[in-house]
This record gives sequence, C-alpha cells and structure tokens, in this order.
Amino acid sequence: MSQAVTAPSPGATIAAGTVFPVVCAILVAARFQAKRYLGSGLLIDDWLTLPALLCTAGMGISLVVGVVYKGLGYPTPQSPDPSNRPLFISPQTVTTRKVEFSMELLQFPALTCTKLSLLFFYRRVFCSPWRAFLRLLFSAMITLCIIWGLGFYFSMAFICGTHFSAYWTSVKELRTHCPHLHTQQTWLAISDSIIDGIIFVIPIPLVFRLQMTISRKLAILVVFLFAAVTVAASITRMVIWLRAIENLKKSYALGGYDNQTVTAGLYWTMFETGLGLIVVCLPPLYVCSRAIWKSHFKNDASRFNHPNIIVQTSSSLADPMGSFVDAISSFQSQSQMVNVGDPEKGVEVPLGRTLHPVWRRQ
Repeated sequence: MSQAVTAPSPGATIAAGTVFPVVCAILVAARFQAKRYLGSGLLIDDWLTLPALLCTAGMGISLVVGVVYKGLGYPTPQSPDPSNRPLFISPQTVTTRKVEFSMELLQFPALTCTKLSLLFFYRRVFCSPWRAFLRLLFSAMITLCIIWGLGFYFSMAFICGTHFSAYWTSVKELRTHCPHLHTQQTWLAISDSIIDGIIFVIPIPLVFRLQMTISRKLAILVVFLFAAVTVAASITRMVIWLRAIENLKKSYALGGYDNQTVTAGLYWTMFETGLGLIVVCLPPLYVCSRAIWKSHFKNDASRFNHPNIIVQTSSSLADPMGSFVDAISSFQSQSQMVNVGDPEKGVEVPLGRTLHPVWRRQ
C-alpha cells in the first residue's frame, strides 16, 4: 500500500537548489586554498571534489529552473477529458520530466566522485604498504563505486533505449519505452544507502585499533563520522523514493503524472548530494585548519634535523591525526629551505605499529 509523500514548497526547493551549491563551492575552494597555503600539493581526493561540485551545481540549477517554470513544487495539470489522461501532456509536466532526467544523470558522477574522494582520503590516512587487507579493502570499495556509478549512469541514460524523448512525453510513451524505470530507481536508492553505510563504518575499527586513550579515539571519530549525516540523508532519500515510486506507479496506472511526488524525490536527491560533498570536505579541512593554526602560533622548524623527511616522534603516537597535521605544518615551516628537483607526492615511513605520513615539497 502506498504512503503519502510530502512535497517541499517551491521556496524550499529553490533554497535547496541554491544553498547547497554555494556552500559546497565555498568549502571546495577553502580546501584547495588550504592545500595551496600548506604547500602540500593537491591529491586525487582533492581533484575529485571538482567534478562533484560541477554536477551538484548543475543539479541545483535544474531544481531552480523546474520551480521557475512551475514544473516542480506545484500541482500537476490534469487533462479535462479523463479518457485522454494517458496521452495528455502539459508544458509544466514536460519541464518536470526533463529536470528529473537531467538530475538523474548528474547525480551519478556527483555521488560517485564524492564517495571516491572520501575513500582515497581514508586510504591516504589509514593505509600502509604492509597492510595488505586494508589496501585490498580500499581497492575493492573504489572499484565498486566506479562500477556502481558507471553502471547506473548508462542504465539511466538508456532507460528508454534510444527513445530519449519518451521520458518527457506522455505516460503512454513512458510506459511503452521505459518499462524498467521504477525498478532501476528502486535499486539505485537501496544500493546507494548500502554503499554509504559501508563507507561510514570503515574508519570506526581503524581508529579503535590505534594505541591511544578512549577520549582521543572518540575525538578523532567525531571528525570522520560526519559521514553519518550523509548516511542519514541517503536513508531518508531511499525511504522517500521508495514511497514516491509506489505513488508514481499508482498515478501511471491511472494514466497521469504526479509532479509533486517527483519534486519530493528530487529535493532529497539534491539534499543527499549536497550534504555528501560538504561532509567529504570536512576531514581534510580539519587537518588543514589545525596545520595552519600550528604554523601561525608554533615554531616547529627545530623539531627535525632531516631537511626532506618529516617523521613523527614517539610522543606523537597518541594522536595520529595530530601527527598527520604536525608533519604537514612542520614541513611547511622548513619548505623555504628545501628544493627537491623531482618530488614525490608522499611516502610513508614505518614507526612502531603505525605508519605516519611523510611529505615532500611539491
């Protein structure tokens, strides 16, 4: 039995389409500027935020356009002749269907790049050459996310075969040429939530295996577990979409569209995508902000004798995130004295049971 889906108002829909891209742009810019300030170099997890940002901005523009042309957030125009409902199409519904199709396609690169950015960041912070299981785990998750993104992207792009316009014409055309649309959307919502849940869980056992006090473990977990917000948004989106799909099946069976139900689904898609990009920028910004703070208020240049390598002392083992920051900020204080011809982006040097990042000048 289908359940009602509460559609957001036109104002709330426009707010989601404008606020999320703006906030995401600010955080991505801050992330790049912080890396530039530290001189630590831009890595793949940084670059992946750019396509995610572009697609998120495109989704926001689509939402706003949908509201402006009264395709989203407004009641669905109905045919005056009930017998003609399967063939009836209005300009507002055409707008709704085109916005939905564009957002469906844009969400896959946005969500995939966001997931990959977080996984590459995890691998850089936690992984070490001699921990084969962790490398296998991260490689498997990265491969899974790439396959997931590409698979669903092309599945949606050709959901109507080569009859692309069937997506935004009459219900009859949609049901004829796009029979697997709702099945695809159902599996998308479910699989997205499962993958987000796995990514959310990954750092928890890794942090608890570190040799430190419980309070410090919890402090570090707070930084990484901002991903819980994304998981919550993903689960909410899944529930909304599953309800919306049931309602849309009922509407299509009666021969009509339901623009407000579609609005609810797209609103929460925007919500999840925007929150995901915001969350993926928080851990690196936390690391960079601590490094910048230390570089301003502490002089660590005399802590290490080697001009090229930054190795954490045993006293820093209690706080690996702090050690990571200390390594960057300490190197930053010495970077003016070093000029490496062909630098590496980063290597790792074993110390005790953990491996700590080593940075060279870019």
